[in-house]
Amino acid sequence: MTLTTDSFTDGFYDDSVGTLESLQKSAIAYLFSDPRLQIVKLNDQEYMDCQIAYRSQQNEQEMMLEATLQAIDDKMSSQEDYSILSIGCGSGLFEKPFLEKLLSLNKTIHFVGIDPNEAECVKAQEWCDKIRIYHTDKFNFKINTVGFESFQSRQGFDIILLIHSLYYFSDIKTLFRKENLRT
Repeated sequence: MTLTTDSFTDGFYDDSVGTLESLQKSAIAYLFSDPRLQIVKLNDQEYMDCQIAYRSQQNEQEMMLEATLQAIDDKMSSQEDYSILSIGCGSGLFEKPFLEKLLSLNKTIHFVGIDPNEAECVKAQEWCDKIRIYHTDKFNFKINTVGFESFQSRQGFDIILLIHSLYYFSDIKTLFRKENLRT
């Protein structure tokens, strides 16, 4: 599949609405709806190699943190308590600064992290334990060393994070229909 500028704009650009934001959303929708697009799962080494290469050139974490916090501020700013699920939390490279920022805003957080990588979950457990020391009345958590397919929960979640895991799932529609993620 070859992508050109015309590929992104054909059928999506309307002169009356032609903002960059709508064009970007249309381009993403176009890419994900294209039957020629083959989404493949990465093995752990491929994933880490890509992350290292990408992060060496981008300020991805700060951009994602700012965008996520802005979305919460826009939609849920008056909410005081958050139940947060992180699918593929890993060691918590994004989750830790995200949760610390919410706690600095005096929010109460119940955090659930899931990841099949035991070594990464140990790291997430360690920083969660440290945060809990300073925020005993505002922060509780559970880190689960399990894949998403095996995860079970009876609670709903206000926020579900899929920071570096969405591309591991070949059937995204089924992912969001999973009954244990009722919100």
